[in-house]
Amino acid sequence: MTAGANPKMLDLARFVDRDDAIALATNECPKTYTEVAKTYMGPVVTEVFGSFISRMRGLHEGIVRELAANNPHAVLPLLRAWVEVNTIGLYVARNPGYADVVLYGPGPGRPARKSFSSLFHAVKDEVAQLGLVYKDLSDYAHFGTLGVGNTYVVASMEDRLIT
Repeated sequence: MTAGANPKMLDLARFVDRDDAIALATNECPKTYTEVAKTYMGPVVTEVFGSFISRMRGLHEGIVRELAANNPHAVLPLLRAWVEVNTIGLYVARNPGYADVVLYGPGPGRPARKSFSSLFHAVKDEVAQLGLVYKDLSDYAHFGTLGVGNTYVVASMEDRLIT
């Protein structure tokens, strides 16, 4: 964090520019997900958590690739899926018994699947605003107001051109 920065805000000061941020996201991806796996795979079902890490890494790589290609129509739905997997992974890390629901679905001796709303509430200590972010990503992915508005790009502020 930079001096005086809000600790709950994303600090972009470590990036020189957009290309630098994309390069860092690309190069750090394998190492970061390996570290997450090493940290959390012990206390939860390995098969489930290994699947979470693999899925999150694949989505991350797709997100970065589409960011580099200036394709928000792929980035935002991929980011929404990444948030879903991340949320379920955080929940299972806190509640290892829920791994059976992930593995086998609801059934005798297993609870029903939790809604994302309840999952966001359960992990709010780690990611307090995740539900709000997810709401916007869902609006975009399901062609709500954000999905329609994101189709246009301001080409020139001076000439008020939109493409």
